[in-house]
Amino acid sequence: PRLHTLRVSNFRSIGPSPVEIELDDIVVLVGPNNAGKSSLLRAYEVVMEHGSNEGKLGLDDFPNGDSNLRPTIELESGVFEKTAPGEKWVRTDPQTNEMFVREKWTWSEPGPPKKVGWEVATNDWHATEGPWGAPNVAQAYRPKPHHITAFQDPIAQAKQVAEILTGL
Repeated sequence: PRLHTLRVSNFRSIGPSPVEIELDDIVVLVGPNNAGKSSLLRAYEVVMEHGSNEGKLGLDDFPNGDSNLRPTIELESGVFEKTAPGEKWVRTDPQTNEMFVREKWTWSEPGPPKKVGWEVATNDWHATEGPWGAPNVAQAYRPKPHHITAFQDPIAQAKQVAEILTGL
C-alpha cells in the first residue's frame, strides 16, 4: 500500500478535532514545541505496531490521561490491486481510478485497539471487521517512520536521512 492520509484525534496532545495529514513519499513535520509533531509520529508508529505490545496504548496516550476521551487513528492507503485487502474494502476514485482502503483504530481504554475498515458497499465503518487480515500483512508494505529530535547527533541523523532518501 501507498500511504495517503493519516487522521488522528484524542491522542496525546491532539484533542477531539481531528488532525489530518496528506502523506506522500516524504513527509516532514516541522513546528514549535508541543504542536503535536511527536504525537502524529507516535500515532503512525502505533498503527505500524498493531498486533504487538507496542501497538497498545497506555493512559499517557489519552489526552490529559483521561480514559473517557477515546483515541482514534485512521489511515487511508492507496492500493494497486483489490484482492490483497479484500474487494469490499477498496474504494475507487472515479476521477483518477486510484484505489484506496481506509482503516480505523479506536481505544475505549488503555491496551489493544479495536480495528475496523471502511466498507465501500455500506459507505460506513464495519462494526467488527477490517481489511488485510493479520496485522503484519499491511505493515510489511508500509514505510517505517524516522524520528529526529533536537538532541540527536546531527551527523548520524544526516547519514540516516541520506540512506532513507537514496532508498526511495
